[in-house]
Amino acid sequence: MNNSKLSKPDTELKSEYDVVVIGSGYGGSIAASRMARAGRSVCLLEKGEEIRPGDYPAKEIEAASNIHVDAPGIELGKENNLYQFLVNDDISVFQGCGLGGTSLVNANVSLPPEPWVMQDEAWPEEIRNNPESVYRGIERAKHVLQPVAYPAGQNGYEELPKTKAQMRSAEVTGGTFKYTPINVQFKDGLNAVGYEQKKCTNCGDCVTGCNVGAKNTTLMNYLPDAVNFGAEIFTGMEVAHLSRTENDKWQIHYRVLDSGSDKFGDESQFITADFVFLGAGSLGSTAILLNSRAKGLTTSDHLGERFTGNGDVLAFAYNADQEISGVGLGHIPEGKYRSPGPCITSVIDRRKESPKEEGMVIEEGVIPGPLSAAMPKAFKIFSRLLGKDTDSGDSLAEKWREVISLFRGAYRGALNNTQTYLVMSHDDGKGKIHLEDGRPRISWPDAGKQGIFKKVNSTLEKAAKAIGGTFIKNPAWTKATDFDLVTVHPLGGAPMGHSAAEGVVNHKGQVFKGTSGTDAYTNLIVCDGAIIPRPLGVNPLLTISGLAERICEEIAADNQWTIDYGYKPFVQEPQTTRPGLQFTESMTGFIQQINGTEISYQDAFEEGRQQDNECTFVLTISTDDVQSFLEDEKHEARMQGTVDCRLFSGEALTVNNGYFNLFRKDERSVNTLNMDYRMQMQSVEGDTYYFEGFKKIKNDPGFDVWSDTTTLFIDIYRGGNNQGKKIARGVLHIKVADFIKQMQTIKIPNADSKKEEVKWTVRFSDFFTDNLTEAYGGVLNSINLFNPDAPDRDRRPLNAPLPEVYPFKAKDGIDLRLTRYKGGNKGPVMLVHGLGVSSLIFSIDTIKKNLVEYLCEHNYDVWLIDNRVSIEMPDAGTRFSGDDIADNDYEPAIEFIRQETNSDSVHVLAHCFGSTTFTMALLKGLQHVKSLIISQIGPHIKAHPGNLFKSKLYLPELLDVVGFENLTAYTDVHDSWKAKVFNSLLKFYPYDREDRTINPVSNRITFLYGQLYELDQLNQPTFDALHELFGVANIEAFTHLAEMIREEKVVSESGQDMYLPNLQQGMAMPVTFIHGEENTCYRPLSTKTTYEKLKQLNPGVPYTYHLIPKYGHIDCIFGKNAHEDVYPYILQHLENHA
Repeated sequence: MNNSKLSKPDTELKSEYDVVVIGSGYGGSIAASRMARAGRSVCLLEKGEEIRPGDYPAKEIEAASNIHVDAPGIELGKENNLYQFLVNDDISVFQGCGLGGTSLVNANVSLPPEPWVMQDEAWPEEIRNNPESVYRGIERAKHVLQPVAYPAGQNGYEELPKTKAQMRSAEVTGGTFKYTPINVQFKDGLNAVGYEQKKCTNCGDCVTGCNVGAKNTTLMNYLPDAVNFGAEIFTGMEVAHLSRTENDKWQIHYRVLDSGSDKFGDESQFITADFVFLGAGSLGSTAILLNSRAKGLTTSDHLGERFTGNGDVLAFAYNADQEISGVGLGHIPEGKYRSPGPCITSVIDRRKESPKEEGMVIEEGVIPGPLSAAMPKAFKIFSRLLGKDTDSGDSLAEKWREVISLFRGAYRGALNNTQTYLVMSHDDGKGKIHLEDGRPRISWPDAGKQGIFKKVNSTLEKAAKAIGGTFIKNPAWTKATDFDLVTVHPLGGAPMGHSAAEGVVNHKGQVFKGTSGTDAYTNLIVCDGAIIPRPLGVNPLLTISGLAERICEEIAADNQWTIDYGYKPFVQEPQTTRPGLQFTESMTGFIQQINGTEISYQDAFEEGRQQDNECTFVLTISTDDVQSFLEDEKHEARMQGTVDCRLFSGEALTVNNGYFNLFRKDERSVNTLNMDYRMQMQSVEGDTYYFEGFKKIKNDPGFDVWSDTTTLFIDIYRGGNNQGKKIARGVLHIKVADFIKQMQTIKIPNADSKKEEVKWTVRFSDFFTDNLTEAYGGVLNSINLFNPDAPDRDRRPLNAPLPEVYPFKAKDGIDLRLTRYKGGNKGPVMLVHGLGVSSLIFSIDTIKKNLVEYLCEHNYDVWLIDNRVSIEMPDAGTRFSGDDIADNDYEPAIEFIRQETNSDSVHVLAHCFGSTTFTMALLKGLQHVKSLIISQIGPHIKAHPGNLFKSKLYLPELLDVVGFENLTAYTDVHDSWKAKVFNSLLKFYPYDREDRTINPVSNRITFLYGQLYELDQLNQPTFDALHELFGVANIEAFTHLAEMIREEKVVSESGQDMYLPNLQQGMAMPVTFIHGEENTCYRPLSTKTTYEKLKQLNPGVPYTYHLIPKYGHIDCIFGKNAHEDVYPYILQHLENHA
């Protein structure tokens, strides 16, 4: 059997449909199916939940938890629980609430009304004079519902004791005994809409919910058929009222139940439709219309009138002289006790009586299995208080059977010999539905004192006597209760009529516009039991279905739609239901309109507060797979809810297409997590807005975990996305009281058990706290090691020509490499990297535009050198000094470039240790350099105190003595235990708080060189790729560098001052100095000193100096915004000195 859910998550609800159907009983389901088959976009909203076969209550405690009682001043249970009891002074109602409506909890008896009923003056003449149109609809419904009589004695189905007892009763009550058609499958297979069902097991629990899937509820036929033709179904949606738009469409105002939003107020949401079909039942549809009228909709004055309980009567023949087996099995294993059979299988039909209004049908029933445990004691009490023993001659046997039931349960003794009677007849239909606090109530004085009920009970007493039972009338129908009634077949409230002076809807179900005349809302249709203007005297489902089919046919014809009645097997992808996650959040703050000028979030908040532009949202965030939500790096969920913002609408805005990301890595910022909010908002005035917000989780100075997680920075745009005009900005916050409420709304939908629910709640809590600990925990965090065995990251192609690679040899024979990107004929330009890295720093793909791409874009011929300290060269770990690089690497590189490009000279950009060694080469006489750009360090070295401290400790020298041949920033999961201990110890290195990370490569870089970058200037992909950019550096180069730091200038490895004396001649060329203002490796004074001295020595040579605000060291090369903040200075130099 197909047991996949038909309904969709509420977050997938669209803002507009052709047709919105409210309710999923017979009328609503038929409307959804037929309108979908007519090619309309259909949305069905159901107040109850979708309960699949196998999930209905089978035990007493399960049934009790699924009850909702709504009585004056009293409400028990969830408002959309399966079993609904509306308690009133005159008549109470039992009905079902779930996807499938009352079809889930009725006995599914399909009997048509008597012809005279349909010809009654209560009906409009279009029905009265043409009842065949209704019967044609009935036949169409029967084709789908497939009613059949119980197959007694066939295919393994035995004759039932309760049916035999019914035959005996028929002999004394008069009327015709017959097996009644019931919408139940007695064979496995596909039904009329191609939906698979199982055959009936005779468990008897039809009215508590069929756990077999054999009962032909609308959940088994019309609803899957609607889905098969494209309808979308949403459950847990309570429609409050309807309002009409200026273009004659309908806004359907609804609440999402059980979302937790009610803890923060109860603003309704809305969707829009061209047509609305009300199928929420007699009480539901009438209440929606009454609430709509209270909101301004004009209707007939008869709205709420002609309510009828269909003459329903419930009674019992208790402790009869013969076996009945009339108790459902509930959770009892099949075969342990005799199966009762379907709830109703036969009828004593007395509808031919005269006068006709005194006709009735008497059906036998089954006491629901989940109630079995309480029944022996309850019936003993009822029999004493209300019972009438119809055969006093066997009192001893009756008492013994009663004792057996009390001690051995409902499936033996007196309860096993109890027949249940369900009667439909004709009451006067003068009940009236009205509203109290927006909810339906029924007033019907003296309803139970009508003569028909005395006659029915008198007849039932005869039926009980025929089988020797104690007659127990309905416990509610007593003098003490003023003969109150109970019905399971509420009808009326929006009755049909020829005009508004006679009814609420016309023969097509269209709602009349006013108090008189026939003018109607042609696109507002009622299609359920509310339209029936009188009692039917029989189970109403077939009549309701026939009328609904007729109405759909009429509406389609009026609009030139063609309903496809052809067979189409149901097809739905198999679903795997997993535990989900749901919680509701409310935030409040202030926003300010933007009129073409940028304003900070905080300033917008302050201005908005001064003008009282409050903005509040209540959003339910949900995912149907909590495991995927926690494991996927986007951590994305959906959102729905409301935004109350009087700046844009007098009513709450409805959220559509909402998306939420929890702790998403901010690709633009390192060690930063974002919570993102993106959603469309619809106003009742018809305007669409787009909401975009973020919370930034970052370990800034101060204790900010609370403010970070409860502060949302928002922008609002006109239109459905962020490409529209930005019209407002502001800040929202979570109040402490609302945060406490939010914690109470966390739930795990679809959890199989309480244990699983707790498990995933804990997992979610751990995920939340782990991410906060990672963001704010400092040395308490675990490190995040690179795994080289993991799949390689996605790499983008460079926006540059394909590289040309040229190996060449240094003067001392070491293998080196040049890589050319021929972006144009300008230049050539050679880029020189620093220590412990490679030329990749200029071409890394993790930023929007790297230096190679930038220069190629401006038509430069770009050459990258990988000298002997490059981590991509095989000799990178070999011992050599800065002198070796200056003496051997650059001259052959420049000569190679000159030959390949036919250029006399080369522009050079050199960074860090590359800049130091390149200027050393210049100061020893290197020729053919046209101009130079120095990044961060040159011939003068003024180190940051941390690096100076390490050099004065002679740390590189000490490491050399103890046997370190080289040092590396690279580390991964396969490192030795010593390396991993070193990584852990580095967590305690005295970083600035905002620079502390759990990236061990970053920590090693800082230990070796100092803080090379401002984390705010790196994006997350670059930060995650540091292991690609940094690696080994030989100890001798570190020793030489430390010597220069101590001397504060370039010197030879042995400490000889052999370079600076040649400063004037060696650097008599255009030079641009670029230095990060926040550089904590080498102070800006380093390059500033060289710049000032050169200006003194060579006053006629163009020297330029740029101090880059908010940048550190190497982030000037591969910072996320370097192409905007730094590269233009490089380009300016090259263009000026071409």
